[in-house]
Amino acid sequence: PHNIKVTVYDAALNEASIMRNVTVITPNPIITLQPTSLTDSIVVGNNPADDSFTVDNTGAGVLDYTVEIDQPWLSLSGYSGSLGAADPPHQITVYYNCSALPIGQHLATITVHGQGASNTPQTIAVTVNVAPEPLEVDFSADPTSGAAPLVVQFTDLSTLAGASQWHWDFGDGQTSSQRHPQHSYDSQGHFNVRLTVVGSAKTQTAEKIEYIAVANPPKVAFIGGDLDGGELWPPASDVQIMQHLESKGLVVNSYKDVPAERPSAAVIAANHDLVIASSSVTSGDVGGEFRYLSVPFIFWEPSLAINGRESIADTPSTLGSQTQINITNNTHPIMAGISIGNVTVVNSSQTLSYCEGSVASGAQVLATVAGNTNRKVVIAAEPGAQLLDEGTAAGKRAMLYLYDTTWTQTNATGKQIFDNAVTWALGPVDAGFTAAVTAGTAPLTVQFIDQSTGPITLWAWDFGDGGTGKVRQALHAYTKPGTYTVSLTVSGPVGQPDTMERTAYIVVAPHAADLDADGDADPDDMDIFQACSTGPGIPGPADPACTTGQFASADLDNDNDVDQTDFGRFQRCLSGPDVSPGPGCAD
Repeated sequence: PHNIKVTVYDAALNEASIMRNVTVITPNPIITLQPTSLTDSIVVGNNPADDSFTVDNTGAGVLDYTVEIDQPWLSLSGYSGSLGAADPPHQITVYYNCSALPIGQHLATITVHGQGASNTPQTIAVTVNVAPEPLEVDFSADPTSGAAPLVVQFTDLSTLAGASQWHWDFGDGQTSSQRHPQHSYDSQGHFNVRLTVVGSAKTQTAEKIEYIAVANPPKVAFIGGDLDGGELWPPASDVQIMQHLESKGLVVNSYKDVPAERPSAAVIAANHDLVIASSSVTSGDVGGEFRYLSVPFIFWEPSLAINGRESIADTPSTLGSQTQINITNNTHPIMAGISIGNVTVVNSSQTLSYCEGSVASGAQVLATVAGNTNRKVVIAAEPGAQLLDEGTAAGKRAMLYLYDTTWTQTNATGKQIFDNAVTWALGPVDAGFTAAVTAGTAPLTVQFIDQSTGPITLWAWDFGDGGTGKVRQALHAYTKPGTYTVSLTVSGPVGQPDTMERTAYIVVAPHAADLDADGDADPDDMDIFQACSTGPGIPGPADPACTTGQFASADLDNDNDVDQTDFGRFQRCLSGPDVSPGPGCAD
């Protein structure tokens, strides 16, 4: 610090003075790093090219610095130095040793400390992104979905140099070593497909998850006629309905109403899960052909409802200029989610089908014309229901309010009623399963047997050990001892899914040589075995657990000692990383 006095004189030598205290400070060094971050991307097993950064003193004085790194996969060309304010920056090279890093993002920090620097420490963020090796293995399949049995042609598209071997796993327990195999999927489910190719320098594997979808969706027979008496078949409105059904995942086959131009009702019923007849049909061409067949039958040609045909209601007719229907019963599945009373079902005035005569005692009226309860627009009958002809319904029957082009203006509520009717006709899905074996020693392979019913196209298994599956008949290996709860969820193209859960269903015990019950027989078990050894010339075990506790099972042949015979059995059951138990371990 310094004291400074300033005195000012005028012409008469009068003076005035002021005192000031001044402190002179020596400037500190300032650390400046360029750049402040380093980022590299590599393929697993490789190293990035060398990087570098500079250390500069942009302050005053001398910067004495040291450099630290926090990851072993980094190294530097220098770790300390001195820089005057006028000196050129120091360049330090960054070397990478990343060949052993796993796939993912890896972070490191380079820290520079400066003695006396006003901004010490300063850091550089280092990021290395490790990507998987580019796959040179690929394949295609045709088709990738369909009904069982599904024959699929697989084609190898690999570009791996020197490819000489191909190993296919089709996900259903079957394999192939052909390059372009053909495989038949005889069971339903979603299957993962894996291809391993051996090349001249490396082996690579490609897997496609749930690549092949095999299911037998419900089949719908749609019977229609032409609306203009000419050549328009099927009518545009019928086509829209069929497309709507197909969008739900149903298989739709269309047939003309003329008997000579379609299979018989018996043949149609035998090959379909649901029959639908639109109002475009000529009622006499269909008549009562389906009356005594158990296949569900939905129709909206009201003349098919009469006694002598489907026999659920008489006096059929149509009514134009309608937008609403009156819901009288919403406890039936067809009206699930629909409010009682008048509801709008079309966007503009349309013609509706109805019957206003007698209704079969076993049938249920679900809706009428708005403002006229005598005109019934939705009628349903369950199998066994008493009908007008004094017989009983052979299967589910429903007459809907639609007529000719009504569907083209049907709104969301109307489509919900239609979808509900289809769901009711096909029936719900009901999950069920059993297992060929429910207890055993690890590793335990269990064949699960699907017993579900209904229009199912998807099976989702949870085996309770973290494993899952989407095949109908699942085969699963439990590798660890434990008690496992298993569940199966089934679903179809329409309706709600259903789940069955079996609590504590699979019980897996450790195999005899797995003395510590961790799922293998390894050096840890050997330590236990040695500690529990007895027999001629061997003192008894000091650990009481060998005779009364958890390790008492070291007596593998149950002859009240732990000796050479037990050791032979133990050797057969050795497992662990890259070691499989011998065939004699099952005993």
